[in-house]
Amino acid sequence: DDRRDQATGRADGRVDPRRIVLAGYSAGALRALQLAYGGALGALGAIVVAPWLPPEEVEALAAAKPVPTFIAVGERDDGGYEGSHALVERLRATGVRVHLEVLPGHGHQYPGDMLRILADAIALVSR
Repeated sequence: DDRRDQATGRADGRVDPRRIVLAGYSAGALRALQLAYGGALGALGAIVVAPWLPPEEVEALAAAKPVPTFIAVGERDDGGYEGSHALVERLRATGVRVHLEVLPGHGHQYPGDMLRILADAIALVSR
């Protein structure tokens, strides 16, 4: 019960909407950004790893309601590297808190140090 309360932020086990952070990998990362930036969930932030981010999606995301965002992308990720940089640039220009971690030598793959990346990401979006 204590773990449930800690995870949900409420003693009754219900999710505290002020603690929602959406996360995803690859195409799931794009969907997490769309949902987080859509505003309906009231997300606190977004954490994405190896996001698939084509240029047209970057424009739509930047025009939505961005939340603090952590992006980890491989330097050789053909589907996400350029889009990640473009999104970070757009978000910073509007004052949104965002962090981009480029993973040297990585392509579109699950990073080996995922636990460290998630710890850093949670620290960023929960400030």
